[in-house]
Amino acid sequence: MSLTVSVIMAVCDGERFLRAAIDSVLGEGVEELIVVDDGSTDATPSILAGYGRRIVAVRQGAAGAATALNRGVAHATGEVLGFQDADDLWVAGRQAMLLAALGHGVDAVRGSVEQFVSPDLPPDEAARLLVVDGPQASELLTTLLVRRAAFDAVGLFDAQLPSGYNIDWVSRSRLVPLRTSVVPDVVVRRRVHGANFGRTRAAGNRIDLTRVMRAHLERKRSQ
Repeated sequence: MSLTVSVIMAVCDGERFLRAAIDSVLGEGVEELIVVDDGSTDATPSILAGYGRRIVAVRQGAAGAATALNRGVAHATGEVLGFQDADDLWVAGRQAMLLAALGHGVDAVRGSVEQFVSPDLPPDEAARLLVVDGPQASELLTTLLVRRAAFDAVGLFDAQLPSGYNIDWVSRSRLVPLRTSVVPDVVVRRRVHGANFGRTRAAGNRIDLTRVMRAHLERKRSQ
């Protein structure tokens, strides 16, 4: 009997790339795609409405991506959770590949990421963006499939870490620990553009990373 999968996406003012991101997930035949709109003021709500019952659209006041993802997790009904960013693309065949690797005794499975410069950018803007060529091992949420029970054992994302919640969750998962399998294949293509969250919140990223590292060391000591 195959496992049911719920995919969760947080979006805020993501009209530019949202359709491509959603379509790449729906093309994989997932049972449930939950998109949480984190207070968008652009055309995001109308784009989501256009998908009708093909997705579960949830709207909240602006509270941050971690809070939005947690809300999506609360709505999820699948035995397995996956995640998607509103500007990235799942790779064709990803779902079957990761599910096949999520065998008996495995809590989570992840693959590699490949970056690409968004093709809609003007050449001069694209030339200023640094992109690493080829597949890269990654612990981004978007490369992950995790059993719901295993996710719950780690816990929800820390809403106090606006850009560090991913790293913090991985840190906590290692202390559970999760039994994780890794496939070498690319499972997500990460779109690089001038408005990537990591670029627009560089100072906040450094603060969050410091807090995550400190918390990780404290958890290891107490363990």
